Amino acid sequence: LPSKINVLSNLKVLSVDSNKITGSIPKALGDLSNLAVLRLQHNSMTGYLPSELEKLENLITVDLSHQTSQKGNGFIGKLLKFKNQKKLHRMDLSYNSLNGTVPIDFLEGVSTHYFESVDLR
Repeated sequence: LPSKINVLSNLKVLSVDSNKITGSIPKALGDLSNLAVLRLQHNSMTGYLPSELEKLENLITVDLSHQTSQKGNGFIGKLLKFKNQKKLHRMDLSYNSLNGTVPIDFLEGVSTHYFESVDLR
């Protein structure tokens, strides 16, 4: 993904699953305040989840799953809190190499009326 992705300031859907994308999530992605759908699953991305993702308050769907491959371990490091995503319905971070404990305030701000699922396998 380009490091200057934030020039797409009105972007609402970023869906580039199953495209053999490598590299990490650019911090500039956190500047896309209108982003509602983030689907990067089934690629070969690596690195830490940038804390800037927690600024994306309009997210409805997040799927960063299935990044592990022969070339790498997928996303690594600690799980972000994602506590400001009040509109979130679904989150899938499975099949990566995230570690540590689930934060006590993980998904704290999501609406229990709308939230459907989280997968952290």
